[in-house]
Amino acid sequence: MVMATKTPQGARLNPQNTLELSQGMSIQTAIDTADAHGGFWVILLYPSTTYNEGDLTTTGGALITIRGMDEHVMIAPAAAPTTAVINITETLYLENITVISPDAAIPAVLVNTATGAPTITDCNIIGEGVGYSLQMTRGSVDVHRGSFSGDVHLSTVRCLMDCYFTTFLGDLITAAEPLNHDIDLMSCEFTGGNITSLATGATVLAIEGGSDIGTITDSGTGLFTITGSYVDSVSCLNAGGEIRIRGGTVNTWVGTNGTILWYITSGEMKVLGRGALDDINIMAAHDALPATGGLIHLLGSFSAEDMTITKPGVVLQGQKDSTVIAPTAALGATLFFFANTAIGSGLRDLIIDGDVNTNILTWLIHSFADQFFCSYVTLRNGPSYPLFVQCADDVLIEHSFIHDNGLGPTIAADGSDVYRLRFIFNDSYNNGQVDPPAGNADRMGVQLESAGGGMFYAPLVQGNNLYNNDGCGIWISASIDARIVDNRIYNNDQQGIFVLGGNVDGVIDNNLVRENGADGAAGYGTGIQFGDNAGGWNTSGWNITNNIVRDNGSDAAQRRGIRIWCSDGSINNIRITGNQVSGHKQWQFDFDILDDTNGGTGIDIRDNYPVMPHEVRDAIADVLGELGPADGLWVCIREDGGFNVVADLTRHGRDLAASKNLWDFDTEPMFKSKGVFLTFNGSDEYMSRADAGHLFSFANAAGNDDSPFSIILILSPAAGALAGATLLAKYEENTPSREWIVRIDANGYPEVELYDESANEYIGREDQTALTADTWTILIVTYDGSETSVGVKIYKDGVQVDDADHQSGGVYTAMEQLGPDLTGIYNVIGGPANGNFYTGAGAWFGLTRKELSADEAWCVTQRLQGLLGI
Repeated sequence: MVMATKTPQGARLNPQNTLELSQGMSIQTAIDTADAHGGFWVILLYPSTTYNEGDLTTTGGALITIRGMDEHVMIAPAAAPTTAVINITETLYLENITVISPDAAIPAVLVNTATGAPTITDCNIIGEGVGYSLQMTRGSVDVHRGSFSGDVHLSTVRCLMDCYFTTFLGDLITAAEPLNHDIDLMSCEFTGGNITSLATGATVLAIEGGSDIGTITDSGTGLFTITGSYVDSVSCLNAGGEIRIRGGTVNTWVGTNGTILWYITSGEMKVLGRGALDDINIMAAHDALPATGGLIHLLGSFSAEDMTITKPGVVLQGQKDSTVIAPTAALGATLFFFANTAIGSGLRDLIIDGDVNTNILTWLIHSFADQFFCSYVTLRNGPSYPLFVQCADDVLIEHSFIHDNGLGPTIAADGSDVYRLRFIFNDSYNNGQVDPPAGNADRMGVQLESAGGGMFYAPLVQGNNLYNNDGCGIWISASIDARIVDNRIYNNDQQGIFVLGGNVDGVIDNNLVRENGADGAAGYGTGIQFGDNAGGWNTSGWNITNNIVRDNGSDAAQRRGIRIWCSDGSINNIRITGNQVSGHKQWQFDFDILDDTNGGTGIDIRDNYPVMPHEVRDAIADVLGELGPADGLWVCIREDGGFNVVADLTRHGRDLAASKNLWDFDTEPMFKSKGVFLTFNGSDEYMSRADAGHLFSFANAAGNDDSPFSIILILSPAAGALAGATLLAKYEENTPSREWIVRIDANGYPEVELYDESANEYIGREDQTALTADTWTILIVTYDGSETSVGVKIYKDGVQVDDADHQSGGVYTAMEQLGPDLTGIYNVIGGPANGNFYTGAGAWFGLTRKELSADEAWCVTQRLQGLLGI
């Protein structure tokens, strides 16, 4: 290229069209020189120099680069320019300089070019106060590295801006105009600044690798894409707008319109709650998933209305205990509807909060989908049906809380069959206590309802807490192989479990069914009921086993434990065994078989409490045979339903009185194989009986001769009992009136002590091996009446184990008839207020006036071990 013959005064013309300015030389003069000659020019600014110039402008005659010779070069006019410090109207390249505006009304750099393509590289562009560092009114600019101190503003005509590795120390703003700007930001740092696009046209924004961005606001209809960036919040204000987020972090979403999608992978999305019309975003995420579905994370709180899930495998998952969805006031019929195409879809970790009083919708969740699931979901304050599932295969409702709704959860075989329903480990309570606007009587803890000829195949209702519902705990009709197990069903206004009709081969096992049926209407006061007076119900092949059914009904209602009510259908082959049924003022068991032709055959009721199982009767007879002249055999069951006594099953009928109602013990009576055991809390739970007539003394009236006796104890001590506790005694220290005591000493050893009160001496034996905590043991104590310690023997599980004398060492003559009460499970030392209470379980207690032989002790042990499974 031919070099210019004339250069600016003080400038040096280097080869390749480079103008190297001396200190204090004019930049605009150098620009004019380059423009006059055309071509490619580089203007080098003197190192560490501040240039007092403004309104620097090119005419387009040359492609010019203005480059600082070190990072300390500044262009900073002392007085405000007319337009900008640098006014780019054509292509201009800025490199390694700092541009500072002296006036908030004047931008440091103005880009106003129709055809140019300026570039800013490694520059610091600084606006004054609230003024703009960079203002664009049309054209495009590329920014590489460097920073903007002050806002960047785009307006007037469509602008294109690409920034790479740039730091924004202010906001990026587009004016409120119907423009379609195009902004690309790559690896830019915003230091908490905002991106506020007020442009209402189809402005496009793409951010990748952005950090510390404040709020991104989209007011237009274009697409905003945010990839791998940290953003405090995003807002989409235009219903036609859309923000797509891929990876990164977004803390909150705001705004009332538009679509915001957060892509984790192609099959995983995030949606943040904005507080209004969130269903737009949820459905947009659903539509953006592949045809095979995927995972949608719901974060924050949502307000939504009718949403239809049609894709298979769609999982809507919230943050545990924090994601709340509230239906909008304008909601129509359904919050979530799962179509029959949504196979394998469901909800997890959500709280859905309706409004039972004012909301007119019918369902919070309505599903026709196979393999539908609802896990760890709370449905509360909802409408007619908080959960309604119809005609589906393999439905799972688990670990959810369904409460204070107009109705309870319902699964309906509505003209089609339902297979493999599992309703497990849920809490369903307080449903129906407030009537929904539509009104409905189906307010169950859970309802399996057949309509239109459908059947339930192998439904499982297990491990649920169903209580305080204004209806039944469980309602089931038209099922095959149903299993209702391990549930706690209580305080429901109607039946605990209601097996209506058309049910074949089911199991009701190990449920607690108590205090249901307080409604007062006829027929509702029942724990477990089959059929009703409407007739036409055909049910057979059910096993009702090992349930606790008690205190159902109210004073105003019929109080029944288990009821079979057959009007004109057939209820046959029902086996009721091993249940605890008690506390019902009318009938523990009630059979209303009104259709004698078809109903009531094969009903087998046996071995229930308070009806004593025959296996227990057989064991009692065997043990009484070994005991001979027994003074008492106390077994923790009672045929007449008494709750404050432990029955003596010898001919004497010397029942022990419990310190409180057995059902009010901290732990209720429980089954142990064919028997029942009590659990004592170690503080205020025990048994006793007055003995003014010396019924349980083993000495003559003169107090000089002992009689033989034996004691049987079945116990499983808790760890707290191994530091000393009384098991059975006729012994009181304060009077004193001490006769005999069987206890666990401070070392955990089983110990027997016989007392001569007049001599203040005692004899006895102990096994110096501690009992094992939480382990069932049959302990038998025998005494031959010889007035010696060696006359006492201790058998543990049928084997003699006493290995040490327990005696005072003085002269022992005999026990005396002193009159303390017979007491069990605490040491009467001044009475219960300071007794040494036993902590643990106990089953049988026996006392006889003979010394059992080793063979007899072995026989009794084997018989009781077989009965109780220990």
